[in-house]
Amino acid sequence: MGLLDFFKKKPKTQEPKVSIKVIYRDADGNEIDTDSEEFRREQEEWERLERERKQKQDQQQAENRLFLSEAGVNIESFTPERVISDAIALIGSVCPPMQAYHCDLRKSEPNIVFSSPTKTGKVPKNVVVAHMSHDEVIERPSSIEGFPHLEHGDSLIVHLHYLLDGSINMADIYGWHAHFGQGVIIRRFGDEHRIVEVKRAAPKSEGVWTSLYKNPKPDSNDIGLEQLEKSVRHIFGS
Repeated sequence: MGLLDFFKKKPKTQEPKVSIKVIYRDADGNEIDTDSEEFRREQEEWERLERERKQKQDQQQAENRLFLSEAGVNIESFTPERVISDAIALIGSVCPPMQAYHCDLRKSEPNIVFSSPTKTGKVPKNVVVAHMSHDEVIERPSSIEGFPHLEHGDSLIVHLHYLLDGSINMADIYGWHAHFGQGVIIRRFGDEHRIVEVKRAAPKSEGVWTSLYKNPKPDSNDIGLEQLEKSVRHIFGS
């Protein structure tokens, strides 16, 4: 190859053109025509109903916040940071085997719900319920630029129920790993939190949970914790 050949402009490699089509299907598997007038009307109706539902929900929560505040509940203390911190601390102190799940609750966006008055207009026992969750999602390169392959790992879900004084009364915690579900139910007894149930859902169990330990009034946390540790070890294969 001569010197002039070296400086000749080389043709650019053509990138393959990729087109992506999103297909929506109904419950029977039939393709939905998203350009149709019927689909547009259904979407608009769904959006209208969703706006109305959200408005009613926000109004109800505003009324509940006012009611609980007048009853002496420090509603301003229930921040996302606070409930996340409470969840992490509770797991660490009462059910540490659940720390095996590769999830970071600090990345969650808690849903904090202020309870309505009872039917007789009194303050409910559990004044606030906080829901939070985190799914481990890892992005891997794919053959299509801009569309990474998503790998879903562990999941962790926590529900906390708070008393009038701001302390935790109940907690339901669920973890998912390799299609196994692990549940631990915690209740308050005096100044202590104890495990009252440990349950597990096997892959392809269609949401059926098997109770591994259940005691509505345990004297201590020892047996529940032992059963939880065995179950988590089984799930993680250790």
